[in-house]
Amino acid sequence: MVFLLDASGSVGAKNFQKVTQFVAELVEMMDVNGPPDSPLVSRVGLITFGDSAAVQFHLDRYSSRHDIQHAVNVRYRAGATSTHSAIR
Repeated sequence: MVFLLDASGSVGAKNFQKVTQFVAELVEMMDVNGPPDSPLVSRVGLITFGDSAAVQFHLDRYSSRHDIQHAVNVRYRAGATSTHSAIR
């Protein structure tokens, strides 16, 4: 599952923090622990967008719940809302 997080100025830092917390809580419910090539576990990726899109981490980067939950705590960037950049 790849999460696309709106990190534009219209969201605000407080709401962005709520969204990253929500993602961390969703990951808590997912079966993500295991070898990267296992078909029985979920993989998680994260993209943020504001003025442009930024891949924070790819699907094959982390294979533990703890690492993913730590990695979703990304910096709020603000800027314009360039949704089309995130879905390219």
